[in-house]
Amino acid sequence: MKKFSLVAIFVSFLPSFHANAEIAIDELNCSAPDGSTVTGTAPGGLGFDLTVRTGGKSARVSANNGNANNAMVVQDLQVGVYTMYIDVTAPPPAGFVQLYAIPKTVTYKENSNGYTATFSAILQFALPGISWSQKTCKCTINSHLPNVPPP
Repeated sequence: MKKFSLVAIFVSFLPSFHANAEIAIDELNCSAPDGSTVTGTAPGGLGFDLTVRTGGKSARVSANNGNANNAMVVQDLQVGVYTMYIDVTAPPPAGFVQLYAIPKTVTYKENSNGYTATFSAILQFALPGISWSQKTCKCTINSHLPNVPPP
């Protein structure tokens, strides 16, 4: 049986940091072939603010407006891991947004102030005003320091 370190598990739950210890902003942009999108700031050290659009409807999921109870990201993009889950609690009815990368599709490239990653993903969501749906989409994450736009 393989053994693994608790330190390694803890580190994978930390938000993105850069050499100067500032917390990075992870800009997420996903689009499905039917035109559905998820765009905005992914959960991390500075909160999150995402908009889901599908079938002419949209819903905003944000730490700032208090409609999300629980958000989690597990990532190690250099080895193909990215999973995001957000539990939406208000306004009723409750809902969720879940995204997970298909590991073999992940590409990762560091740049001068962060990194860019692209991947195919499975997106599932059910939000107030938007019925449950599952889609395959293409995603890009541009991670950069605050007040420094991605390259």
